[in-house]
This record gives sequence, C-alpha cells and structure tokens, in this order.
Amino acid sequence: MEDTGCFAFFLKEMKGESKREATEVDDLLELMFEHVRHGNSQELAIFGPLRNQYSLELKIMALIEEKYQGYYPQTSTNEELESSEGMGIDKVWLDLDFEPNATRTNAEILSAGAGCFVESVGKLVFLAGTKAERQRGKEYIPWVKRKHQTPHVPDLENRRDMVAFTVPKDVLKDKWLATALAKFAKERHVMAFFDDWKDADGSRRLVVAGAEVVKKGSVTKLLEDARGLVDKTLNWSKSGHSDKSADDWWQNSEQKGL
Repeated sequence: MEDTGCFAFFLKEMKGESKREATEVDDLLELMFEHVRHGNSQELAIFGPLRNQYSLELKIMALIEEKYQGYYPQTSTNEELESSEGMGIDKVWLDLDFEPNATRTNAEILSAGAGCFVESVGKLVFLAGTKAERQRGKEYIPWVKRKHQTPHVPDLENRRDMVAFTVPKDVLKDKWLATALAKFAKERHVMAFFDDWKDADGSRRLVVAGAEVVKKGSVTKLLEDARGLVDKTLNWSKSGHSDKSADDWWQNSEQKGL
C-alpha cells in the first residue's frame, strides 16, 4: 500500500475449524464471529520498514473490524495492551465513538501528538508503536475528545512530554487564536489545549504536549512559537482592531515587530 511504504500479498490458505451448528442456547451473533475468527483464513505477508509494517497492519485490523463490528471482542477492562517495550499494538474501547463523524480528524491529532499510529472503528481505538508511544496515546485519548469536558493534567511539572504557560483571560475565547493554535499543533506534531487549571485573575494554562516535546532542543522553540501567537492576539486586542478576518494588520505587525 503506497501510503504506508509497504507492500503485501497473500500466502497459503489455512484450513480453519469446522462450522458449528447453532443450538437453542447459542448467541447467534457470537457464533458467527467465532466462525469468522476460527474458520478458513489466509496468511498475509507484509514487507517494508518495521514501523510501516505496523501502520499497515493497523489499517487492516480496522478494515476487518469495520466489516465485522465486534470481531475484536471487548475485554472486561476495556483495553487489551501488549507488554512489549518495543513495537506492539494496543486496543482501547471507549464509551462513545472516537470520531465525531466519518473523518479521521481525532486519529490524526492523537497520532501527531502521541507519536504512535492510530486507527479507530466506532468505540474501538487501535494504537501501534513502542510501549511509551502507546501509553502516551492511551493517556491522550480523553484530551482529544475534550468537547464536553475540560482536560485535567496531573503533575504536569514532572512530565517530560509536556510544557505549559499561562494565557491572560482577555484572549481565551479569541477565535483567531484558537484557529492559530490548532494550525500550530498540526504543523508541529503536538497537542495544544487549555486544561482545568485557572488562576484567580481568570488566566488559564495552555498545555503543549506530545512526543516532539521530549526531543532535545525542541521545547524552547515550541514555547516561543506558542507564546508568539498569544502575544500577537494580545497586541491585536490592545490595538482596538475588531476585524479579525483581515490579514493586513498581522503583516504590518510583523514588520513593526509587534
């Protein structure tokens, strides 16, 4: 598959278990899944760089789940985690669908921030990567789906994958800033959001999180760029400009060093 940098082809067919006849006490849907899981199958060989192989495998697993929803049985703990420190695949089941619509918006945000591969089908989220990447992905899931709940980030000061700074109350609801921060997060492969920390003067904490934060030498630049967006919004607000759709003021402010 071109988008994963791998190629795959089917090998030999494998004989599965014989189809069992249903009895009065059988769950017919589960019996169907049992036949699909343990019936005739075919081996698939995937060639390419290791990480790319996992990316393709994740896409195939998502395709299977999409065709046979429930193929991967939900566990009592709502998660199925591999213990390997290296590359592996985890499954996490949520209370609600991971994506709000047919797009892959949340998957792309989570993948960029956590540094792992992400696919989802309904309430089931697949995560592929090293153990640290998968753990980060699992932890970040609620922060991606933060539409109705403000994220809570405990012990942020002790986290290597997060940095934060306070943002004045005056610009917290600025639409341009929200759009600019979303673009910043996408381009820099991080997550940027306001958590539930709030100062007495109404200022909030902007959290920048992700695998990129851990990389040596990247924190200073990430903070500098994020602060720059907030400072521009403050300068714009102080200048009395109300037309936030115009770009001229921003271009002029760049030239003047605002």
